[in-house]
Amino acid sequence: MERLPPTGRVRVTRGSWGGPNGWALVSPAIAANPTTSTVNAPKGHSEANGFDVALGATGQVALEWAGTTDSTADLSLDVTGYWK
Repeated sequence: MERLPPTGRVRVTRGSWGGPNGWALVSPAIAANPTTSTVNAPKGHSEANGFDVALGATGQVALEWAGTTDSTADLSLDVTGYWK
Protein backbone atom coordinates (compact mmCIF):
# COMPACT_ATOMS: atom_id res chain seq x y z
CA MET A 1 0.00 0.00 0.00
CA GLU A 2 1.33 3.42 -0.97
CA ARG A 3 1.68 5.91 1.91
CA LEU A 4 0.82 9.48 0.93
CA PRO A 5 1.41 12.78 2.79
CA PRO A 6 -1.77 14.02 4.51
CA THR A 7 -3.53 17.35 4.66
CA GLY A 8 -5.97 18.20 7.43
CA ARG A 9 -6.70 20.20 10.57
CA VAL A 10 -5.25 20.10 14.09
CA ARG A 11 -7.21 21.51 17.05
CA VAL A 12 -6.09 22.40 20.58
CA THR A 13 -8.78 22.35 23.30
CA ARG A 14 -9.08 22.22 27.10
CA GLY A 15 -5.60 23.53 27.63
CA SER A 16 -4.14 23.79 31.10
CA TRP A 17 -0.92 25.77 31.12
CA GLY A 18 0.57 28.49 33.26
CA GLY A 19 1.95 30.79 30.60
CA PRO A 20 0.00 32.92 28.13
CA ASN A 21 0.40 30.50 25.23
CA GLY A 22 0.98 26.93 24.23
CA TRP A 23 1.20 25.40 20.79
CA ALA A 24 0.95 22.21 18.77
CA LEU A 25 3.07 20.96 15.91
CA VAL A 26 2.31 18.42 13.19
CA SER A 27 5.58 17.22 11.62
CA PRO A 28 7.23 14.18 10.02
CA ALA A 29 8.91 13.28 13.36
CA ILE A 30 9.12 14.45 16.98
CA ALA A 31 11.52 17.39 17.26
CA ALA A 32 13.72 17.76 20.34
CA ASN A 33 13.57 21.57 20.17
CA PRO A 34 10.86 22.56 17.68
CA THR A 35 11.27 26.02 16.15
CA THR A 36 7.86 26.29 14.53
CA SER A 37 4.21 25.56 15.31
CA THR A 38 1.13 24.46 13.38
CA VAL A 39 -1.33 26.15 15.75
CA ASN A 40 -0.85 28.60 18.64
CA ALA A 41 -3.33 28.50 21.53
CA PRO A 42 -3.70 31.42 23.93
CA LYS A 43 -4.60 30.32 27.47
CA GLY A 44 -8.32 29.57 27.80
CA HIS A 45 -9.00 29.37 24.05
CA SER A 46 -9.60 26.54 21.60
CA GLU A 47 -7.79 27.05 18.32
CA ALA A 48 -7.46 25.13 15.05
CA ASN A 49 -5.35 25.39 11.92
CA GLY A 50 -4.84 23.48 8.69
CA PHE A 51 -1.69 21.54 7.83
CA ASP A 52 0.09 19.82 4.95
CA VAL A 53 2.92 17.60 6.14
CA ALA A 54 5.36 15.10 4.68
CA LEU A 55 5.46 11.59 6.08
CA GLY A 56 8.34 10.62 8.33
CA ALA A 57 10.74 7.72 7.71
CA THR A 58 8.23 5.31 9.31
CA GLY A 59 5.36 6.49 7.08
CA GLN A 60 3.69 8.36 9.96
CA VAL A 61 3.38 11.93 11.22
CA ALA A 62 4.01 13.25 14.74
CA LEU A 63 1.63 15.42 16.78
CA GLU A 64 3.39 17.36 19.52
CA TRP A 65 2.21 19.70 22.32
CA ALA A 66 4.50 22.42 23.69
CA GLY A 67 3.59 24.52 26.71
CA THR A 68 4.93 25.31 30.14
CA THR A 69 6.15 22.50 32.42
CA ASP A 70 3.29 20.17 33.46
CA SER A 71 0.89 21.78 30.98
CA THR A 72 -1.73 19.69 29.21
CA ALA A 73 -4.09 20.06 26.28
CA ASP A 74 -6.38 17.87 24.21
CA LEU A 75 -5.25 17.64 20.59
CA SER A 76 -7.33 16.35 17.72
CA LEU A 77 -6.07 15.64 14.23
CA ASP A 78 -8.52 15.42 11.33
CA VAL A 79 -7.10 14.14 8.07
CA THR A 80 -9.12 15.56 5.19
CA GLY A 81 -7.09 14.32 2.23
CA TYR A 82 -3.67 13.42 0.90
CA TRP A 83 -1.18 14.53 -1.75
CA LYS A 84 -0.24 12.30 -4.63
